[in-house]
Amino acid sequence: MSKQATVTNVKFNFEKTFKNGKSFTGTELCFLMDSGSAKKEFLFSNVSYMDVVKNLAVGDIIDVTYVKKGEYFNLDCIALISKGTGVSAGSPASSTGGSYAGKSSSGSYGGKDPEIQAAIIRQNALTNSVSFITKSLEQGLYKKTTTIDLLKDEIFRIAKDFAAFSSGELQIKDLKADLSSIPKPEDDIPFEGSSKFGE
Repeated sequence: MSKQATVTNVKFNFEKTFKNGKSFTGTELCFLMDSGSAKKEFLFSNVSYMDVVKNLAVGDIIDVTYVKKGEYFNLDCIALISKGTGVSAGSPASSTGGSYAGKSSSGSYGGKDPEIQAAIIRQNALTNSVSFITKSLEQGLYKKTTTIDLLKDEIFRIAKDFAAFSSGELQIKDLKADLSSIPKPEDDIPFEGSSKFGE
């Protein structure tokens, strides 16, 4: 079973104590599945996909594969689909699939293609929204009874606001509102006792 997810947190050199009392050091990886469910996985350093994990950052889009073993589904593989704009704890990883707007020779991402620019703005907005919600959750700004669906909706709502601001859409909307409030010449009402020009 393979599904896409967005990385919400990565903790390296994380010490976890299991129910049997034994402690191990590894990586704690938290991610939000496309279905809206939040997952937290403890990964030992010898897993085959650790080269991918050590370069993950908040906002990265990953493909996670679970394999059923007995009654349980166990994490079997993680592959990077695209990098977000978070700060990686390791060196930057290259994309292993999916779409990624690489840096052009002009030094800008996506060149002048508006679709690529819009995709970059959306990805950046989603990354920052996930980061904002993650920090808000860590600080207890949401009730413990908050559902995953509500958090997912909140992430998308905030991402839309961030994208609208980043693309200039909000500024254009505000400017249009300001311009519409300026009276048109034909709407001018002369003061009492004054006359229009030429009358």
